[in-house]
Amino acid sequence: MKRLLLALAICCCLLPEVHANNPLQGATATVDFFLYEPDGTAVTTGTPVETLSKNGAAAAACANDATHIADGLWTLTLATTETNANHLSVRIAHADAMGVVLNLYPWNGTTGVSIGTGGVTTASFAAGAIDAAAIATDAIGSPELATTAWQEIQAGLATATQLDAVKTRTDRIPDVAAGAAGGLLIAGNNAGTTFAALTSTGAFTANGEAVGGITVTETRDLETPAVSLKLPSRKLGRAYVAHPIRIVPGETVFAGFDLLDTIVLPAGAVPATMSTPTGLTGEMSSVKRGIGSRYANFEVIATEAAEPGDEQWLEVQITNSLGQGPFILNAKVIVIEPHP
Repeated sequence: MKRLLLALAICCCLLPEVHANNPLQGATATVDFFLYEPDGTAVTTGTPVETLSKNGAAAAACANDATHIADGLWTLTLATTETNANHLSVRIAHADAMGVVLNLYPWNGTTGVSIGTGGVTTASFAAGAIDAAAIATDAIGSPELATTAWQEIQAGLATATQLDAVKTRTDRIPDVAAGAAGGLLIAGNNAGTTFAALTSTGAFTANGEAVGGITVTETRDLETPAVSLKLPSRKLGRAYVAHPIRIVPGETVFAGFDLLDTIVLPAGAVPATMSTPTGLTGEMSSVKRGIGSRYANFEVIATEAAEPGDEQWLEVQITNSLGQGPFILNAKVIVIEPHP
């Protein structure tokens, strides 16, 4: 009897301790173990009793039962609520087998081997070694990234977006010399530039003429015409030249309406716009030259086929810088015999 009790005591003291592969904290884990009778015979049947102690606390029954695989090898699945500790002690008891103790140390994802700077390089991985299939879903999430890490990533993305926006705008700036033809307009000397409209809020000089704070939208001609057409003083409506323009066949006459002698330019006003001359047909035509500080200039052309005695009326419309007008100015054009 004493010998039997001694043998049982020795068996109890020599319960085999197994260090299984350490699971991940809070994750389902499967552990395998062997059950043997004292004489070494594999235990393949029966119902083991499994208890679990977490971090040295009182043991409690496991959530699942162990099942036999083959040749005395058994397997036990630990639930997620059973692996959420730093140390797990799983005890397996069986009526016909020696007891087994499984000591597990779940990994919390924050401890491990530290890799120094430069320890991992691109040469460490084969092409395609890290891809979407190799990274588990949610393997890299907010818990795995430090606060400063995702803040830096977010800031970097914001900066990249801002730079893209800036580049979009700078790409629209032509790569040309400032002030050159087809280039950028600058405060200084510029190549000839055409404006659809130009509004000035102060005095400036246009075509050599001092102009007040007005809108200038007209072609300027500051030359004094060969034929100056005097107009009677009229407030509104039409004004007719007292003396006609005389032209011989094959001739071009440079003429202009004298605006200072009419109501077109009251005090404080300057010429603003001039229409293209109209009214001449057939063998006679006219061309606009432009408007200056005094004259509205144009040319009258008669072909060689123009018939002496042909009379036509030419018309020009004028506005001034005060917004008045149009003033309709008329001049008679007569084809005369060539001089002997």
